[in-house]
Amino acid sequence: MSTRPKNQAAAEMGRKGGKKGGAARAARMSPEDRSLAAKAAAAARWAKPPKSLTVPEPIALDGEIFPPSPFAKHRGVMTLGGSPIDVYVLDTGDP
Repeated sequence: MSTRPKNQAAAEMGRKGGKKGGAARAARMSPEDRSLAAKAAAAARWAKPPKSLTVPEPIALDGEIFPPSPFAKHRGVMTLGGSPIDVYVLDTGDP
């Protein structure tokens, strides 16, 4: 992958076109079509594995192999009493 510098004028034109394109597409779509597109996009985002979380390996301790701790498949933030709290969906299905 090359690391050549970006042409700033081209980058600005691309951002400007991208901003207009999404709004124009949404304006042409019916509310039902927009809803279907949003659901498909959300499903695609949630289908991707998290980037910052990795699957742990089994642990060997004193010759005994232990299964890994539950793995967090999805991460989120919940506000409780005005304070943000990290929440996770575990691979075991337990909250």
